[in-house]
Parts: sequence; structure tokens; C-alpha cells
Amino acid sequence: MKSWLVSLAEAVLLLFADTALSAADADELGLERLAGLASANVGANLQALRDDFALAPSEAKRLAADIVVALNDGTAVRSVTFALILVVVGAGLEWLYWTFAAAPLRAVINTTATTPRHAVGLALRRLGYLAFGIMCNSLHLI
Repeated sequence: MKSWLVSLAEAVLLLFADTALSAADADELGLERLAGLASANVGANLQALRDDFALAPSEAKRLAADIVVALNDGTAVRSVTFALILVVVGAGLEWLYWTFAAAPLRAVINTTATTPRHAVGLALRRLGYLAFGIMCNSLHLI
């Protein structure tokens, strides 16, 4: 598999190098050097990727053991529960915002003020709707 990927990468590099060479013959040496360096970098990257995949099973076992140790502690369970509660509350607030506040916000934005007092009222309403939306989004992202 490694040789197939390396040969594919070299073929792509040669294709690009050939296209560039036909456009400008003056940079011929520079493009050959670039293709050689890219070929070496591709081989090194593929070797590193293979090594990472070889280590994946042992790292997965270690992660599972760490999770078991963390879940045996009561504080970890409380932290996960609290985080889930925040996500549910945030999602509920976001649903409320998009259900009940988004349409009035669009209406306030599209309304033209007739007097300065009316403009202040619209601005304060818009500020309130936007503040509520920011609060909902910030709770959802926590």
C-alpha cells in the first residue's frame, strides 16, 4: 500500500512539474529539485502516518483505561452530568430564541422609525433581542 501511495504522489508531482515545465523552461532545474524534495517529504509523512496507525490500538486501550479510572471518581461523573445539563439548557434556550425572538427581531430591524422616540424604542428592543440571542448562544457553547 505504501508503494502505491508513494507512486501516486510522485505521478501527481510529475504531472504538475511537467505542466509547469511546458509553461516555463527556465525554471526546469528548480521544479525538478522541488519535485524531489516533495517526494522525500511525502515518503516521510506516509511513514509517520503508518507509525501512528501502528500505535493506535495501544493508545485506544490506554484511553479506555484512563476513562474507567476517571469514571470511578465521583467528581468526573458530576462534571459530565453538569456539562450535559448545560448543553440541554443551552439547546433549549436557543430553540426558544429561534422560535419566539427571531421573528420579532427581523420585524424590528425592518421597521422604519418615524420619530426619534420611536427610533430609541426600536433600538432598545433590538438590543434586548440581540442580548438574549447572545446569552442563548453563550450558554449553548459552554
